Amino acid sequence: MKHTPGPWGINPQSIGGAPEITAPTSWIGVRRIAKVLYEGGSEDPEVHANAQLIKAAPDLLEACLFAFKVLSDMTTDEFAHGRDIETRIHLESAIAKAIE
Repeated sequence: MKHTPGPWGINPQSIGGAPEITAPTSWIGVRRIAKVLYEGGSEDPEVHANAQLIKAAPDLLEACLFAFKVLSDMTTDEFAHGRDIETRIHLESAIAKAIE
């Protein structure tokens, strides 16, 4: 089974105040794929950080798969000469989306 394709978004104004994770669809525009609940209440900064991390999940998965492939195929000499830089940039971008 595959996950809902990204990019995922956040609807912070959902009913009840808990952020919703959304994904675009071709048939209804945007649909809710998750609702972030937290015992500390929807105004707790941690609930919004959790929503941001969930929103970034497709990007993080893509970056990890990319890194695994590139690094698996890379020789020690290529790594020593900086061939991993593109992979690091891809990972840094995905991580930044998770912790915005």
